Amino acid sequence: MNATQSGSRHRGALCPRLDGFSWSTNQRVFVFVLASAIAFVFTGDIGLKLVSAAALSVACGLAGVPLTQALVAIPRQLRLSFRAVLAAKAAQSPRLVTQFSGIAMTMHVPLRRRHPLKVLPNWSNACAGDSQVVLGGPVVDQFDDQAREGVIAHELAHLKADHSVRMMLAMCAWMPLAPMIFLLHLPWLVQGLVLFSVAALVLSSLSWRFEYQADEIAALNVGVLPVEKALRAFAETCGADMWRDCWSHPSLARRISRLQRMAA
Repeated sequence: MNATQSGSRHRGALCPRLDGFSWSTNQRVFVFVLASAIAFVFTGDIGLKLVSAAALSVACGLAGVPLTQALVAIPRQLRLSFRAVLAAKAAQSPRLVTQFSGIAMTMHVPLRRRHPLKVLPNWSNACAGDSQVVLGGPVVDQFDDQAREGVIAHELAHLKADHSVRMMLAMCAWMPLAPMIFLLHLPWLVQGLVLFSVAALVLSSLSWRFEYQADEIAALNVGVLPVEKALRAFAETCGADMWRDCWSHPSLARRISRLQRMAA
């Protein structure tokens, strides 16, 4: 249920808000890099070769922005996320635990851990992985029962669909592309940017698909309204930006629109 936050205090640990290009602009840059690289490698005409080389130079310059963002921000956010999961404590509220267990039973999600639900007070987000769900303090203390139900159902949907495992497999699957890209005999920096562009486009597309899928699974089990209320609560209570996409998550507005179409 990650959401890009409007302030550093509220930023979701798994969905960093990067300064600079928006994600939609990044996607266009990556496509520009790939298209110009393909044109440069496969064109035989010297004139087209020069044009594609110029385009590739411009594309690589533009790709330096998201590459720098990723090198600086993503490792930091992953480190913060890892610390957050370690710092989370087992949920103590019997009411919360009962709500969580009831939704898990409804969704047929097996709870293999002794403490499958944890809470992190100073975190304004939620995540799921390794057979457990971590809820931030505002989700527990400030969301109403229906919005909290939507958050829990969304995170349990990630566990039900094994999204974290599938993402890891996808990350490993594109790695064999590296030797193929190196066979293009482009400068090593260009090869790196091409590989980065492919990975960003593929993994981002898959991550967005998983988010939409988790929303859909949650809505089919607890109803569209709780999931929609959960997304709106992140914007109203946690200061999330309704309209901003990031590499791992579509904007809250996009997700709400899909839920509304699903309800219709």
